[in-house]
Amino acid sequence: MRFSRRGLKNCCLVGGFTIAAFARGNYLLGQVAGIAYALVAFGISIFITSELSQRATAPGHRTFCITATVLVSLALSFPAFISSDIQISLEQHAVDRAARTELNLLFASDPRFADLHVSTNQLKVINVTISGSVENSEAFDLLHSRLLDRAEHFSDCILHWSILDRSSSASIDGRLYFGTPPSEPSPTNSVLFTR
Repeated sequence: MRFSRRGLKNCCLVGGFTIAAFARGNYLLGQVAGIAYALVAFGISIFITSELSQRATAPGHRTFCITATVLVSLALSFPAFISSDIQISLEQHAVDRAARTELNLLFASDPRFADLHVSTNQLKVINVTISGSVENSEAFDLLHSRLLDRAEHFSDCILHWSILDRSSSASIDGRLYFGTPPSEPSPTNSVLFTR
C-alpha cells in the first residue's frame, strides 16, 4: 500500500497532534489524563484531516474546522482557563509529582532505603505514605533526619509512614506535618509511635 504525499502529511499531523496531546495531559494530570487527551486529539485530528482533504470543502467549512481544532487544542493545553477548579487539581498533581520524585531520589541515594516505597492520595491535602522496611532503627533515624532536611519539598503534604524494622520486627508508624497551621505539630515534633 502506497501513501500519497498528502496521506503521509496527514499521518504525520495526526501522529504529532496525538503525541503532543498525550505529553501535555500526562504532564498536567498524569498518565490516565494523557491517554484521554491522546484519544480526543486522535479523534479530532482524524476528523479534521478527512474533512480538509476533501477537495470540494467550502472555505467556510475549512475555517470552521480549523477554528474548532484551535479552540479544542487550547482547551486541552490550558484547562485552567475553563475552570478554576481544574487549576487546583493541576497544582495538587504538581505537588504530588514533586513529592514522589523527591522521595524516589532519596530512596535511590542510599541502599538502606532500597525496600521503601511511596504512594500518594489527593484529598484536601496531599497524603504521602512511605511503606516498606529498613534494616534497623538507625536506618529509620537516618531516613527521618533526611526527610526533615528536605522539608521544603513537602510543604503542602502530610507525610505518613508505616515501616517495618527488620532487626526487631517492630512496625514504626508516624507522620510529619509540613506547611500546616501553627495549631498542628511542626515537623520537628512529628508524631512517632512504634508497635
